[in-house]
Formats: sequence, structure tokens, C-alpha cells
Amino acid sequence: MRFVFVLLLAIGLFVWPATASGGGRHHHEGVHMSNHSSFDVDGDLLVITHHDRGNSEEVVVSEDGDLSINGETVEVDSQDRRLLKKLFAESVKLEEKADRIAEDAAEIAGEATAYAAAAVRAALESLSDDDDAAEADFSSLESDFEERIELIEEIGEDIENQADRMEDLAEQLRERIPELDELDWFLED
Repeated sequence: MRFVFVLLLAIGLFVWPATASGGGRHHHEGVHMSNHSSFDVDGDLLVITHHDRGNSEEVVVSEDGDLSINGETVEVDSQDRRLLKKLFAESVKLEEKADRIAEDAAEIAGEATAYAAAAVRAALESLSDDDDAAEADFSSLESDFEERIELIEEIGEDIENQADRMEDLAEQLRERIPELDELDWFLED
């Protein structure tokens, strides 16, 4: 029974990276926040885009705290500017973390292939009397693989906390800037 389980696990892990990666390395282009909204840090600009039913709206925040909505400059006071600068900085952090988790996930997909191959070898060698070496190799790979998965989970939690901070800032900005409040989609969860 153990052999069948290990073999099925190995086949699943061997096939998963090939299908999950889409055959190539994912190129990150911004962070998708919902089905309709995303943001991208492009140099010294944070570009938040919303697409819905053929309509597109865009909020741009500069590193210096300038704000424009759909190409129109919005006047802000010093408190608004401070919050906008903070939103920009938090967005940079979030995008860096999202890039890191995407890179780690791509590496894990490659490691999953090695893990699957070791699982197949361990399963086949378990049919013989001398499967201790294969079992040791498999256990070592399994431990490494689990550590990487735990790291990605930690980064994922960190990303969630970072996104919560951005949502809090967005709420403060909506309360202070009427033009942002009129956008029913602006960084909504």
C-alpha cells in the first residue's frame, strides 16, 4: 500500500510543475488585487488600474505624494501627501514581496520535479530488499521541500499583512480625498 501511495504522490508531483508553470517562467507585471484591479510600481510612480465592463480607470501616485485620477491632477494637502507617500512606500514593499514569492514558487516547481523523481526512485527501490539509501535521499529532499513550502507560507502571511496596511491607508485616503472616495473600487478588499 505504501508503494502505491508514494508512486501516486510522485506522479502528481512530477506532472504538477510542468502544468503549473505554463511551460515558462512567469514574468511579474504588477500585483492583481481583485478580478478588476491591479497595481504596478513603475519607477517613481504607483499606477493603480481598474477595468470593469470595458471601462478603465487609473489612479497614479508619485513617490513625492502627487496624485492624479484618470489623468487629472488632484490637489492634496500636506497630510494627504504624507499618506500618499506612505501608500507608495507600502506598495513598493508589497510588490517586492510578491516578486519574491513568485521567484520562490518557480524554484519550488523545479525542486518538485527532483522531489518527484526521488519519490519514484524510492518507490521502485522499496520493492527490493535494500531501500534504505533511497529512503534516506527521499527523506532529505522531503525535508528541504517542506522547509521551502513553509518559507513561502511565511512570505504569504507577510504579504497579507502588507496588503492590510495598504487597505488601511487607502481607507484613510478615501476619507480625506473626495475624488478617491467617489471611486467605489479604490483599493477595496
